[in-house]
Amino acid sequence: MCGGRSSRYLGGLAALSGQAAAAEEHFQAAIAHHRRLGARPLLARSLHEYAQLLANRAAGSDLDRAAEALAEARAIAAECRMTKLAAILNQQQAATAGPLVLEREGGYWTVRHAGTIARLPDSLGLRYLDLLIRNPGRDLAALDITQLASGTPASTAPRPQTPRRPRSTRSG
Repeated sequence: MCGGRSSRYLGGLAALSGQAAAAEEHFQAAIAHHRRLGARPLLARSLHEYAQLLANRAAGSDLDRAAEALAEARAIAAECRMTKLAAILNQQQAATAGPLVLEREGGYWTVRHAGTIARLPDSLGLRYLDLLIRNPGRDLAALDITQLASGTPASTAPRPQTPRRPRSTRSG
């Protein structure tokens, strides 16, 4: 049994110890070696681990390079029928595929994410989701969410009327 180039394991250890530059060098060496050998399953695993390093570091072009490495690893995993790795890679791609986009069109919503498009009938849950997506990081109380989703902003929502006192007509 071949466990692949030791560089892959050294890359993992360096990544765990916070040495991103050393980890990158080791992963690149492992990827190059597995390409030369034609060791496709080992290449897929090395690309996956390298993509994780890049995604965690997220500096400069790291995210683009991570997406490329994940895409190649997914293709190899599918070709080699590596079902466990393919499932992990699909989950990671969905998580890093960009924002969820909701667009309301009359009585329907178009939902876009990770290259998938769905059309769903309008529902209160989709209105809540849309509201939360459009307000990232904002603390919203349940009352605010229900009022905003119904189209009545909390600041303009009708307030209960308090009885008015009759004005005195006496002058003093």
